[in-house]
Amino acid sequence: AALVAAMLQAKAEQERKNRIASWADTQYNRCKNARAPFERQWFINLAFLSGRQYVSPVEVSGYGFRLTAPKAPPHRVRLVVNKIRPAIRTECSKLTSSKPIPTVLPATNEDEDSSAAAVGEALINAHFASGAFNKRYRSWIWWGVVCGNSFMKSYWDPNAPDYEAMKIPELPPMPDGTPFPQDVVDQVKEQNPELKKALETPVPAVGKICDERLTPFEVYVPDTLAEDIEDQPYVIHVTTKR
Repeated sequence: AALVAAMLQAKAEQERKNRIASWADTQYNRCKNARAPFERQWFINLAFLSGRQYVSPVEVSGYGFRLTAPKAPPHRVRLVVNKIRPAIRTECSKLTSSKPIPTVLPATNEDEDSSAAAVGEALINAHFASGAFNKRYRSWIWWGVVCGNSFMKSYWDPNAPDYEAMKIPELPPMPDGTPFPQDVVDQVKEQNPELKKALETPVPAVGKICDERLTPFEVYVPDTLAEDIEDQPYVIHVTTKR
């Protein structure tokens, strides 16, 4: 009886996963079809930025479209003076001249929440001041200027190594949960120089704020008329797994 119950439970769980996967696939195709006109314009913008001013979209059965440049007549010279690129650079410079100022608001008026908000604001300000964030920020602005849409995804990764916060590795506790006596640790270090070096070499802390610059090609939304992403019932972030 227990085996039958376990088999039925596993079957029900598999059916639930199949329903979720089917729903996600249906919504993805729906969002993909709704985004097709905007996607065509994004490709044209990128082509014009790179100097390909004479391309035009051609419908391809089963594949959507592709950008092609019609063959010029023998008597015509196609001269291209790309004034889009300096305009994009100017706009990006204006938008990146001032950096965002993050603010963390306490959930309540309690002293504990106020202290937590102050610590959180200090952490996120330090993160925004890092060189890695500035690089992603400029890339985010560039995609927004060229395509009209770009996204920044920030989240906390508890397993990511933080090389900007180095610390001395912690010793594992004894079997009963108590820490190793310091005199024992010092004696072991003296007897094993390699172990001493490993224990005294700083290692990156685990857990940090992660940012991802998402191009408009990676994000799918069901409502293409909504001006705020918070108004979307859901957002699909598509990535290629290697």
